[in-house]
Amino acid sequence: MQIEKFIRFDATNTVTQFESIKEAKKVEMRERNGAAKLFLSESLKNAEIYVNGDKIQSGAKEIASKINEALGKLVSTVYHKLSYIDTAMSESDIHTLFKNNGQQLTLVGTNITKNELALYDVNDYIALNTQRHMKTSMKSILERFLKAPYGFVEADVQWLVAKLFKNGEIAMFVNNDAVTLLSKTSEEIIRYLTRKEFNEKLMTEKRVKANEKQKKSVRTVMKELFNVTSASDDDDAIMRSFLGYASNLKNDLEKLDIHYATQTAYPGKQLIASGKKLMADVLQMKYSNEFFAGIDRKKDDFLDFAEDYEPVKKFFAGEQKGIFDKALKLMKIYDDSKTFIVNSEIESVVADIKSILKKSVPYSEIFKLPDLLDKFINLYSGLLNEMQKPLDTAIQEARQRVFEELQDKKCHDKLADKYVNLFREISDKAMSCNNVATLQNIKVEADVLKVRCLNEIEKEEAKIIAAEQPAHVAETGNYGGETIAPAVPAPKVKRKKTVSIKSINNAATWQLENEADVKKYIAELEKKLMNTLEEDTIINIEF
Repeated sequence: MQIEKFIRFDATNTVTQFESIKEAKKVEMRERNGAAKLFLSESLKNAEIYVNGDKIQSGAKEIASKINEALGKLVSTVYHKLSYIDTAMSESDIHTLFKNNGQQLTLVGTNITKNELALYDVNDYIALNTQRHMKTSMKSILERFLKAPYGFVEADVQWLVAKLFKNGEIAMFVNNDAVTLLSKTSEEIIRYLTRKEFNEKLMTEKRVKANEKQKKSVRTVMKELFNVTSASDDDDAIMRSFLGYASNLKNDLEKLDIHYATQTAYPGKQLIASGKKLMADVLQMKYSNEFFAGIDRKKDDFLDFAEDYEPVKKFFAGEQKGIFDKALKLMKIYDDSKTFIVNSEIESVVADIKSILKKSVPYSEIFKLPDLLDKFINLYSGLLNEMQKPLDTAIQEARQRVFEELQDKKCHDKLADKYVNLFREISDKAMSCNNVATLQNIKVEADVLKVRCLNEIEKEEAKIIAAEQPAHVAETGNYGGETIAPAVPAPKVKRKKTVSIKSINNAATWQLENEADVKKYIAELEKKLMNTLEEDTIINIEF
């Protein structure tokens, strides 16, 4: 029992001694660390500090201040262009850049641009690659300007590229497709600039700005063609305005082109086609340098079109089209009838009218057409009246011949009203006819109607007579003890057929010089008459 107490006491005493030793060592270590820190601090106060081999001259007494000063000089030596960023930027600044069209406030009498030196360097880097026929990716721009000697942050670099793009200094492409404010929205462009997924896809190159000569050409074309003046000096703004007007003009030209689908004789068809091509070509342009160079190159074509298009537009919008339509209609009537017209006065007026209609640019002479058309109508109407008199006579003679044949016929009541209406229709048609050729055809129609009616009368009359005759007894029969002999068959009744002499002899004239000519024509007529003969038919020739 005494032994256990001794052992327990000894162990407790040992632990206490160990803790005391441990605590003493800690105190000693703190004292030594403090002394070392004090000695080091005192030594550094008088130490010479070098940055990149250059001795730092510092007036600071605190060592921490001296080291911070040295580190600052080290940073400014390694990242000596970091100061080019005088205003830190973020994604919200990029949104503001596009929202405010890139405008920024400046002090009166000053022209201060934020981060101007950084913009110069990024612009020069892209321009140098463009001179080497290389596009510069957003990834390579970030890699260059995030490291020494720049040390910019990512948001600063994105803003710098956005600013250069907005100022028209650089062009951007995604998957070789041009990125412009015309083809993409601001949100899409900002997404291309700020999302890592587009760092390798977004390519840039130095943009070739339009020179004053090219801008002057575009403004001249806009004034002459669209009757507007562009006040902006920004390439994109001028291009956007021009393309908007060009699109509207293309739509107008397509509407005018519809007229030529129904009437190819209208003037200006080729001009409208060339104008549509001019507008289509310019609307395909995506790059401003291509646009300005293209308009400058084709300036004369645009100005010529502008000059020639104005009268075409007025032609379709005003009274000239109606006058032209009337002239075309009357000339169509004349062309259909000219074979039957032998009138030098009419032919002279027609020649004057057609000379105007056939001009490629008739607009300045269309005012002459109304008087010429009135003169033509009066002359042509007089000719129609002269030709209508014998036609009226022919129609009346045909009608009289039909009703003479119908008189005292059993079918009179059945056909009379019908024939009255038919001849009234053909008479009304002749009265309302304004075409010499149609008038001649009506004369033929009257003759055909006469022949048709005569044949119909013969046919209907035969049917009625046949229906009224009793049937013949065909066989011998015993009726009441009396034998009756078969009846004698009724003789065949020949039918009648009427034909016009015009259907037999369609020659307009006979030319006779001697007896042989007479015999030749008589032989031909005889042959045709023989061909008209039909069995059990009486042919009636109407002259």
